Amino acid sequence: MPTPCVLLFQNDSNETEIIKSALTRSGFDVAGPFSGVQAVNEYIAADQPDLAILDTASADGAAFRVARELQARGIPFVFYSEGEDIESVSPEFRESAFLERPVAPTLLTRVVGRIIDQPTTKPRDAGRGRG
Repeated sequence: MPTPCVLLFQNDSNETEIIKSALTRSGFDVAGPFSGVQAVNEYIAADQPDLAILDTASADGAAFRVARELQARGIPFVFYSEGEDIESVSPEFRESAFLERPVAPTLLTRVVGRIIDQPTTKPRDAGRGRG
């Protein structure tokens, strides 16, 4: 069974290293960090992650554009945000998973693991090229 892969869409390099380290120590592969929509789209066109963590503080609502593309492909995601950001989320994402920063690494990895272990409603490509 391939190692689960988590895509990071994150701008803050200090936070990114903490998140990446926690995920890696817990046995996940990490793709990114990505900070642009085009880079994420290019990545997911070639290789499908098991889950994405999207920083809502990204410029011009980019996290929500990425979320729409992930949703269309059946890839689960978690928004990572400041508490007040949650209130301004588009109604289409109000039921999505949110982690409020700062988040304890153990909580982050537990949430990621639980979401990845849930069955998805759309079929996913098993040939992801990791192994």
